[in-house]
Amino acid sequence: MYCLDFRISYNANHVAQAVTAVHCPQASQFTSDPNTMRLHSVLFCLAFASAAVAKECSYDGFQECVTYYADSDCHHSIGNYIPTCEGNCFQFSSFQGLVVEGNFIHGTDCIVYSDPDCQNEIGVTPNAINQNIDCLSYGEAQSMKCYFDC
Repeated sequence: MYCLDFRISYNANHVAQAVTAVHCPQASQFTSDPNTMRLHSVLFCLAFASAAVAKECSYDGFQECVTYYADSDCHHSIGNYIPTCEGNCFQFSSFQGLVVEGNFIHGTDCIVYSDPDCQNEIGVTPNAINQNIDCLSYGEAQSMKCYFDC
């Protein structure tokens, strides 16, 4: 999982801010020294693909789409995104259900992982060419790599 790390430093002369994407640590840390007080690692966790923010599905026609759910029965949607052929590691804190859709011409398939870094594989979806809306579940997942038209 990645987070936004807001660092705010200030002293008598100026205020400086920095925002970076970092791997989420277990807890926030606060540090200070005599010259500068620093609020270190105020974290707001976000789910996004590691290479780029994933694009959401538009549902304005026959479109490839991956939708992920909080439950294994696919009743509580958390979000969705459009897969590409690049195989980016999509990360989310926790999901259990998955619906994979193609565009009726080309297929979509996914590899599902139990860890946030797409390392510990727990399942592979069948290649979905149509939009059957079959709910798939591989247990507690935190990341996936999905491919479309590869």
